Amino acid sequence: EEPRLVIPFLDKDKNLFGFQGRSFNPHAGSLRYITIMLDENKPRIFGLDSVNDGKTIYVTEGPIDSTFLPNAIATAGGDILTELQLTSFPKERIVVVYDNEPRNSDTVKKIAKCIEAGYKVCIWDTKIEQNDINDMVLAGMTPEQVKTIIDENTFSGAEAKLYHSVWRRCQ
Repeated sequence: EEPRLVIPFLDKDKNLFGFQGRSFNPHAGSLRYITIMLDENKPRIFGLDSVNDGKTIYVTEGPIDSTFLPNAIATAGGDILTELQLTSFPKERIVVVYDNEPRNSDTVKKIAKCIEAGYKVCIWDTKIEQNDINDMVLAGMTPEQVKTIIDENTFSGAEAKLYHSVWRRCQ
């Protein structure tokens, strides 16, 4: 009943296995994204058709954010860890990039789980005001600037736990 951007999910062989409809209505709430999977055996990941698993793979929460980064994929639904576990991507090549939401307890918990699982994660600099990559670009940053910020704020292990602890307390 409302216009939506339709985002196709293609596998390595360019086969359509699902798609997502994104509402243009900022007040759509929980129906902002509708994901339909044609093959439930495939991970809910956008960008599988173009990712190179021999390079760093950036993993974002949403397909639009992923389009601003090189060699990026995105999960549908925000549970990055669950979807990554359905792939064969080398863990050492993955950088998990959740939205900049230190007050969102779900996001805070998901980042902590990714750290515990041994993934590298982006812990946004506390000076970044925007909530996601798309908002950063809309605010005037170039995709290259966003990538630099991500790269400079990517951590793993004990260092990630420390930065995560500081970031989540930012109000």
